[in-house]
Amino acid sequence: MSTGGIVVAVSETLAVRETLAILLEQECDLRFAAPASVPSPTLAAADVALVALVDPRPTLTALQQEWPHVPVVAVEVPGRRTATAPLAIPAGAAEGTVCRVPLEPHAIRRAVLDRLSPVPESDLSGPIGLVVETLRAELGYALRALRTFSTLHARSPGPDTHALLGAVMREQSHVLAECLEQMERFCARPRLSARGADFLAAVRAAVDRDESPGGRRVVCRWRSPASYGPPGPSALAPLVAGYVLDHLRRNSAAAVVDGHESGAGLTVVYPPQRGTAEARLPWALALADFALRPWGWRVALGGAATGVTLTVGLAAA
Repeated sequence: MSTGGIVVAVSETLAVRETLAILLEQECDLRFAAPASVPSPTLAAADVALVALVDPRPTLTALQQEWPHVPVVAVEVPGRRTATAPLAIPAGAAEGTVCRVPLEPHAIRRAVLDRLSPVPESDLSGPIGLVVETLRAELGYALRALRTFSTLHARSPGPDTHALLGAVMREQSHVLAECLEQMERFCARPRLSARGADFLAAVRAAVDRDESPGGRRVVCRWRSPASYGPPGPSALAPLVAGYVLDHLRRNSAAAVVDGHESGAGLTVVYPPQRGTAEARLPWALALADFALRPWGWRVALGGAATGVTLTVGLAAA
C-alpha cells in the first residue's frame, strides 16, 4: 500500500531505474531525475531522495547544499573502486540525513520506506502548538472585544451599545479577514522553487513595489545597494515581502523604515507602536518563517523599545 510519500530517484542507467521502479512504484510516488538536473526544483517536494550512481559524490554534495532537509538514501552501485574510493558523506551533512545501502533490493526498499514512515503525532505537537499559540496571540484582542461588546449589548440593549458593537465588529472583522487572507496566501504558495542568488534582491524589489490593494503604506529606505547573496527560493520572494509589509503596516510607528542587506540576510529596523518586540513571531512573520524553513532560511524578530529588528536570513547552522 502506498505511503503517499514522494521519492525522487537520481540514476544514470536504465537497468537501475527499472529495478527501482519494480521495488518502489507500489509504495510511493516515484519520480526520476537525471544527474545533470540536480539540484532540481522537483526535490523541494521530495520526502526522500534516492541516489544510485557510480560516482554519487557531486550529487550528494549538491543535495546537501540545496536541499539539506531532504533525507537521502545513497545506493552503492558497482563500477567504481570501492576499496580505494569509499562512498563519502559530504562534509556538513546532518547526522542521519544520508543513509548508505548496498545495491540489494531488500536493503534499498527498507531504507526508503523507513524514511517514508508517517511522522508520529508527538512529532507534530511542536508545530501545531506554535500555530495555535501564534493565532491565539494574534486574534486574542479581537475575540475578547467581540465577546465583551456582544455581552454588553445583550445586557443593556439600546442604540448606544448597538453602535459600539457595530463599530467593534467592523474593526475586528477586518483583523479576522486579514488573518484568513494571509493563511490563504500561504496555502497557495509555490511548493517548488529554484534557488537563486537574487533572492534577497527580489524580496527588496517586492517590498518596494508594495502591491497590496490598499491600506497604510510603509516605505523602506535601503542603506545598502542590492547585491547577490546566498541562494534562496526565488519564487517565494513576493510572498515573503508581502508578509513583511503586512507586519510593518500593523506594527511600525513610522511610515518610513530603514533597511540594509548583509551576509546575514535582509534586515529592516522600525520603531514599534508598542513597547518591545513580541516574544514569538506574530502571525504574518510566522507564516513567512514556515514557508522559508525547507530552504534553510528563517525570519527573526528582535530589538528593544527604540527599534525592532526584522531579519530574513539563513538559518543558523
